[in-house]
Amino acid sequence: MPVNKFTDFEAAFRALDDLLGRHRMKLHVIICGGYLIQQMGFRGTLDVDAFYNSNEEIDLLIRRVGSLLDINSENTLWLNNAVSTVSNWPASEYCTSLYQFENLTVDQVTIEYLMGMKLTAARTVDTQDVGLIIKAQKLDDPIGLYQQLTGMGFEFSMVSLLDAFAFVYGDEWRAAYWNEHSKDILSLMNSNW
Repeated sequence: MPVNKFTDFEAAFRALDDLLGRHRMKLHVIICGGYLIQQMGFRGTLDVDAFYNSNEEIDLLIRRVGSLLDINSENTLWLNNAVSTVSNWPASEYCTSLYQFENLTVDQVTIEYLMGMKLTAARTVDTQDVGLIIKAQKLDDPIGLYQQLTGMGFEFSMVSLLDAFAFVYGDEWRAAYWNEHSKDILSLMNSNW
């Protein structure tokens, strides 16, 4: 697979829609993860994480599109639902439309839901992605964001969220925020243990 900073997955979705139509099939996917980060222009991704109902026929069509466009990796299809094994499907209230083709509907999770998923994963790259979103959205209230995301059902460490804010605003900002809000932060952390 060629290394490309930004793969044109919209073309892949169009090709998949065409194949679905030829096989008289319909598919609904809910995109999450790196593709949304790519859509925001932050960094590229090699695959598209999505929630969808997989079966042998669907996987074969996805594999065929990936082969035609040379976007499958050695071990992963360009469109995969591995996220379904580690995360719950998002409720419709946390999804918006991305593409509507004749046979393929592509929705995406909201930015807030994406941040919750990434904070739950707690990998360094995910924390940095949340930081990039924080910067783009000009967010400056970790406690408010924590309450919003935990209210959506996500469980993650307040420390991870503060790390994401520090990625954007720096360690001095985090120290100042901690000095001003430490009682509230500790109260939140204790209530979730």
